[in-house]
Amino acid sequence: MDTSLFKKTFLPLSQRLFAAAMRLTGNRQSAEDLVQDTFLKLWTMRDGCDKVTTPSSFATTMLRNTFIDQQRRNRILTDGDTDRAARLDSGTDLMRDTENADSARRITDIIATLPEPSRTIITMRDIEGRSYEEIARLTQLTLVNIRVHLSRARHKVRDAFTRISGERRHA
Repeated sequence: MDTSLFKKTFLPLSQRLFAAAMRLTGNRQSAEDLVQDTFLKLWTMRDGCDKVTTPSSFATTMLRNTFIDQQRRNRILTDGDTDRAARLDSGTDLMRDTENADSARRITDIIATLPEPSRTIITMRDIEGRSYEEIARLTQLTLVNIRVHLSRARHKVRDAFTRISGERRHA
């Protein structure tokens, strides 16, 4: 993706990303830093961004994952609890964190395969944390339609995730 297309695709999302970052951090400075880190990650992987079908969902997911990574890093660096340090030394927390990150990535990949408008609705509700009313206003769908799409999308994600997890265990 060239520079002008990147700017046209992702820069208009800055306000939405900032609002999501504010919800996550609760702090203006931290939110600004989080958005900046997210744009930096997007920029470094811009060559692969041509394949992204919903840039706003992709960028929001990237922001959320960046926030989670920062929280984990801060928790490990600042946590002085000796019990926690012992658990980290044993590798159990690190293993669980790795499995959680892998699961989150797989779920994000599954969501990306959903048809519209289910993909947009599950992203807006479960990833971005938008209200049903806001989703209705943005998608021009009724609340009943949104709930139906969301229920079906969650069911498809759950089934696909269970199937993939089962295949990984048996492999």
